[in-house]
Amino acid sequence: DLNIEKYIEQVKIKNKSGETIQKVGEDKKNQLLKIDVKRSEVNSTTITVTYGLKVKNIGEIPGYATKLIDYIPENFKLVEDGVWSQDGNVAVSTSLEDKLLNPGESTVVNVTFEWNLSEGTVGSRVNEAKIATYTNKYNAVDLTEDNNDKEELLVAIKTGSEKVMYITIVLGFIAIVGIGTIFSKKIMKK
Repeated sequence: DLNIEKYIEQVKIKNKSGETIQKVGEDKKNQLLKIDVKRSEVNSTTITVTYGLKVKNIGEIPGYATKLIDYIPENFKLVEDGVWSQDGNVAVSTSLEDKLLNPGESTVVNVTFEWNLSEGTVGSRVNEAKIATYTNKYNAVDLTEDNNDKEELLVAIKTGSEKVMYITIVLGFIAIVGIGTIFSKKIMKK
């Protein structure tokens, strides 16, 4: 019984401001990763996202994950690295076909995509991977439905400036305190 778990390993953001790398990792699985991009930099931003695909034998006999597939999200481009190749809108890897996974053992295969942003392409992208084929020496069938997994990434246009937001909050607080002081003085005079 082979299981696959997909998570975001890291995200590299490159634009006019420079390049930043955000390590994410397996421990943040199922926590929505949101990336805010300044409106002025959207059209010059490239996001490179590397996913980890952890394949684990949760069964009782050794087996091989002979073919992994990854459904390429809209606007993503596969970074071909010798481990993955593209077939239409699917990335395919046979890198584990000779890797025997004994019960309890796991291995990780990474897949990387580039996303060249524009105002029309920001938003949510769900990336799904699955174990397409597997084998074992007993020709046993995997009866569970845990051979696929997905992970979501959200890119949003950052609106406004944090500095303006903080100034607005402070000014609002001062106004409320000022109004409260004026009303309390009027009430005291009566």
